[in-house]
Amino acid sequence: MPSQPIPTSIEHLLPGEYDYIIECYREHESEPFLGAETIYFTLHAWTNANCETEAVKWINDFEEASKTTYRISAGSQTTRQQLLFNTVRHCHHYRKKRTLSQTLKDNKVKAKEFSAEKSTRDKKTMCPSTLVVRVYPLGVSRVFGHPKHPCLIELQYIHNYPIHSGHALSFRPVKESVRMRT
Repeated sequence: MPSQPIPTSIEHLLPGEYDYIIECYREHESEPFLGAETIYFTLHAWTNANCETEAVKWINDFEEASKTTYRISAGSQTTRQQLLFNTVRHCHHYRKKRTLSQTLKDNKVKAKEFSAEKSTRDKKTMCPSTLVVRVYPLGVSRVFGHPKHPCLIELQYIHNYPIHSGHALSFRPVKESVRMRT
């Protein structure tokens, strides 16, 4: 299968120290809200990360470049023997917003003590963005036609919140280098 070149609109998001074979790239319509991303896309690509360590490094580099954070979804452990690494992740803004009654029940807070200020800091937007990274052994990746690129990346880059806003960035984890300074 012939590879597509990396679209210039997403070059800044993909970590640069890897080779890519793009199988499928499709752009989606942009969301019409203030601060919306200029590009939404679905990507299926193979890269030359050939072990769990390199795949995790690719994920960390991608999160740093895109200013997004992806959490591990339930059930993403490697269950098939022909996989060296398998992770299914979702945007950390994914969880549904909770109702006042759910919040009160979970926190065991009385209704009169709950203020509107506490709910303005909500990050749960039900964001549909997902990331799947699978690393196959070199022999198995040859079956797919990519013997030197054993890492499959499936990315749906469709965020429903402004990624570069101060509010969204405030929910990202603090880097280890910043923690060491304090």
